Amino acid sequence: MHSLAHPRIARVDIELEIVTPEALEPSTRDTLIDELYAVHDEIFSGVSREAFATYVVVPDAASTRIQVARVGGRIVGYFALHVFERELDGRHHAIVRIESGYEPAARWR
Repeated sequence: MHSLAHPRIARVDIELEIVTPEALEPSTRDTLIDELYAVHDEIFSGVSREAFATYVVVPDAASTRIQVARVGGRIVGYFALHVFERELDGRHHAIVRIESGYEPAARWR
């Protein structure tokens, strides 16, 4: 359990969990997508649930891990890390992409 402190925030206890989306059952993964997209949609605009799911939860990556942040069991943010493996100019490369989104009250300031 981690705790955030900010002059405008009395105290927010955040529970962190690392999720490997490809290891989840399809119904569990769909629930995760719904919960993460709800937070994403509060913070950002212009991305559909389907585009969000493809980009953040189930990208064409060799490896994806998502750190899910919860307060009182409710998701308040996420940090997604993807590793893509590509062959470029005859050499093997690993490309790292990161996305994150946190509700304002749950952000590190």
